[in-house]
Amino acid sequence: MLDELNNRFVTFERRFDDCINSSSQNDVSENIVDKIQALNIDFEISVGYLYKQSLYLCSDNEFSELARIIMIIETSDNDGLQLSKAKASQIRKLLFSKVDLRLESKFQSLPQDKKEALLNLAKKLEPFDLVSMHERLQAM
Repeated sequence: MLDELNNRFVTFERRFDDCINSSSQNDVSENIVDKIQALNIDFEISVGYLYKQSLYLCSDNEFSELARIIMIIETSDNDGLQLSKAKASQIRKLLFSKVDLRLESKFQSLPQDKKEALLNLAKKLEPFDLVSMHERLQAM
């Protein structure tokens, strides 16, 4: 089980890195930038959430496979999986960092209409150039 967990983690990391690397080549359209600006949400929340979501959607298959093996290991009654359980716990902490959880908490505290608007935008976005997006919004 430990080998499978390690393999899935490496596969996820590679895909996530590919998503991050491709983001620098993708600028968001002016239409999307205007929609984000019109939401009148703190850029840290709106842009941060959209960027995070675009990366997770890009690596969704690999993330799901990794999450599934973590759940299998963590819910197993097999005493022989203690090393795998320890590794799964470490990986879970990496997947859900305090920064991600804080951003998710801020997103969840938004009014429902703004959350829905961001979720609809997130579905349309590939990983994008975060610095460029931030600069464009600051210039408005």
